[in-house]
Amino acid sequence: MRSAVAILFLVETCLYAVASLTHAGLILEGHEHRQAMIAEAVISAVLLLGLILLGLDRPWSRTAAISASPLPSSAPSSVPSPSPSASVRKPGSITSPMP
Repeated sequence: MRSAVAILFLVETCLYAVASLTHAGLILEGHEHRQAMIAEAVISAVLLLGLILLGLDRPWSRTAAISASPLPSSAPSSVPSPSPSASVRKPGSITSPMP
């Protein structure tokens, strides 16, 4: 069980590191996003710390490592969600272009 969790942590850490490098512009140009790069680097560092803690042979190491895992799912999204009123149109309404 411990090796499966370690593999999961390693995969997650690598994916967030690659995403951070992509948003830094080092892997793909045109996808630079400073805030996303910083957030993904922090998440990757926390997951790496969880992986290191998992490797320790202490009674609390598995609990500490698994508590680092929910971090990516609780991170706020940098993409704003559209407001519901923006896409709702009344039937029969006519929209005119703004001058």
